[in-house]
Amino acid sequence: MTVTIAGVEYSAADSYSIRQQAGSASKSDIDILVGAGQEVPLSLSSCVIEDSGGTLFSGIVESVQSPSFKGGKEVKRYRLTLTSFERIFQNRVISDALENKYTHEIVQSLFDSYIASEGITLGTISESVQQYENFNYSFSKLADILEELADDINASYYVSPDKKFYFVTRDAFTLVDMPEGVTGLQIDDDSGDVRTVQILSLIHISEPTRLLSISYAVFCLKKKKKQICICNATRPANPL
Repeated sequence: MTVTIAGVEYSAADSYSIRQQAGSASKSDIDILVGAGQEVPLSLSSCVIEDSGGTLFSGIVESVQSPSFKGGKEVKRYRLTLTSFERIFQNRVISDALENKYTHEIVQSLFDSYIASEGITLGTISESVQQYENFNYSFSKLADILEELADDINASYYVSPDKKFYFVTRDAFTLVDMPEGVTGLQIDDDSGDVRTVQILSLIHISEPTRLLSISYAVFCLKKKKKQICICNATRPANPL
C-alpha cells in the first residue's frame, strides 16, 4: 500500500482505518513511515491511498501526529488524520439565483461553477422531476445547498476515491447481498441534540434522569390574585 501526499510517495505502516460515507465528509486514519531525506507531510495537503486493486482513498490531510522522540533513534512513524474531499464543500461559500430549473440542472450548474475547479471530475447526476420556480441562495455553504437539494428528492452525494462527483437518488444505489458468513450487525445510535424536558407541578422533586444528579424543588405561595414562586435548582457543573 502506498500513500501519496502532495506528490510525494510514502510507505504505509501496519495501522490504518479508511471510511467513506455519502452526504458528508468522512475521516480516515493511517500511519506512514517517513524515510531518509523525505519531508514530514503538512496538513491541508492532498492525499491518495492506493494498493494493487486501485485507489482506496482520496482526500486532504487534516492533522499530522509525530512519534514521541526520546533518544533520537525512534522510527519516523507519523499518524495522519485524513478527511474526504467532501470537506471542500464546507469551505466554499456561494451565491446565485436560478429560475425554472430542475434539481439535476441546479446540481450540474454547481458542479460546473464550483466543483470541477477542484480537480474533481463528473461521475453521475440523477435526473429528477423536481422543478424550482425560484431557487436562490446567498453566501451559503456549498455543502448546505447540496444537502437541501438531496433531501428534496431523497438523494445522496459523494466524491469517490478516484475523485468523481456523484449525486444519485436512493433507487440508483447498487444493492449488495449480505455474505453468508455475516451473523450480525452493529448499530450505533447517536442522540444528537435530543434533550430531556421535565414539566413540574406545584411541588415536585424529579428523579435524576442521568448518572449525574439533577433535582428541582418548586414552592408556590398564593396570596389573593397574585402568585409568588420560589424555585431552587441543583445541576451538575457541566450538564449534558
